[in-house]
Amino acid sequence: MSDESIKGNQLTESCTNLVELLQNRALHQPEQKYTFLLDGKTETASLTYRELDAIARSHAARLQALGLGGERVLLLFGPGLDYLAAFFGCLYAKACDRQSRISNAMPAARSRRNLGSWRNSGARLLESP
Repeated sequence: MSDESIKGNQLTESCTNLVELLQNRALHQPEQKYTFLLDGKTETASLTYRELDAIARSHAARLQALGLGGERVLLLFGPGLDYLAAFFGCLYAKACDRQSRISNAMPAARSRRNLGSWRNSGARLLESP
C-alpha cells in the first residue's frame, strides 16, 4: 500500500460526516480528482477536491445569505457534479436537500412533476442548474 493511500485512509477514518471528509480531502489532497462516470465507465466531468469544496461553499454562502440555513431545499439536477456540489452546499449550510431526480424524457411532464414535488416537499427554495 502506498503512503498516499494510507494517508487517504487515515483521513477517511478520522471524519465523522461527509462535510468533514470533503474539507479534509480539500485540505490534504487538494489536487486529487473526483470524476463523474456517466454510465459507470465513461468519464464526463471531474473536479479536484479543492474545486468541489469551493463550489459547495459558494452554494452554502448563497443559502445562508437567503436565510435558508437549516431549511428544506429542493435540488433539481440531473446526475453529475453540479448536483454533488449543490448537495454538499446544502450540507455545509445545514439545509436539508429534498432531491428530485430529473430524467431526459418528456420535458413538459417532468416540469409538472417537479413543480408538484416542490409544492409537496415543504422546501423554501427550488434550485436547479
